[in-house]
Amino acid sequence: MPEEIKNDLEKMEESLEQSAEKLSDNLEVLSENIERSNSKKQSFLKGIYMGVGTAIGASIIAAAIIAILSGVLNSFDDIGFVRSFTDWLEVKGIIK
Repeated sequence: MPEEIKNDLEKMEESLEQSAEKLSDNLEVLSENIERSNSKKQSFLKGIYMGVGTAIGASIIAAAIIAILSGVLNSFDDIGFVRSFTDWLEVKGIIK
């Protein structure tokens, strides 16, 4: 019986060593990833991407709002105060 216990302990020790090696490798990879993500170059590029993305998104949203508003203004063209308001703003040439 003591021989079986010794074999079991050896297997457990091998398994523990393998787990410790895997953990060490994973920690090294994690450390490299953290260093890379905290670099100034990476932060700069991230800022550029976010700035360009924000500008493009804002342009798309503004274009959609303008298109919707021009449709609304065109549909209310028969109402007098809307016509006078659009004439006052001088947007008739832009809308049509």
